[in-house]
Amino acid sequence: MTSSQPYSERKKVMGEPAESAFTEWAETKKMNIVRYGLNQPPFKRFNDIPLFIRGTPDYLVEGKSKVLVECKGTGGRVLKLKKESLLVLEHWHDILPVWVFLFDSGNNRVSFTNFRKIEAIALQCPVKAFANDRKEYYEIPVRMFEWEDFSERKLNGY
Repeated sequence: MTSSQPYSERKKVMGEPAESAFTEWAETKKMNIVRYGLNQPPFKRFNDIPLFIRGTPDYLVEGKSKVLVECKGTGGRVLKLKKESLLVLEHWHDILPVWVFLFDSGNNRVSFTNFRKIEAIALQCPVKAFANDRKEYYEIPVRMFEWEDFSERKLNGY
């Protein structure tokens, strides 16, 4: 799946690999998690829902403290973070700290980063637009994040 595919195609697996990786990773970190954001609602249209609601982070998490977690996936050299996602996460961060879980499916690794760090990195990166809907995004090189191996051996505790 690529971010250049039409929404109807992306919707079929949207967020699923990153969210599945997060639930497995959070378990290894002894975090208590609760599904919080919308997960592929069966609506015919989604863009008529206010951005604040559409952009609700994926999980409410209890670790050392309570935080919200947004899951994002990448499979290549860059993370494409929509400008509107950054905007809405800013508002959620004002309510409860937001952390971003990144899953690099191409290299089987993860990163768990505070929203403010993601924001600072994104604002240094070029802004581009998706060809299919012209929505703007920050093109963030994945080398800008600290990564943790997420191999099967590590997942299974070997």
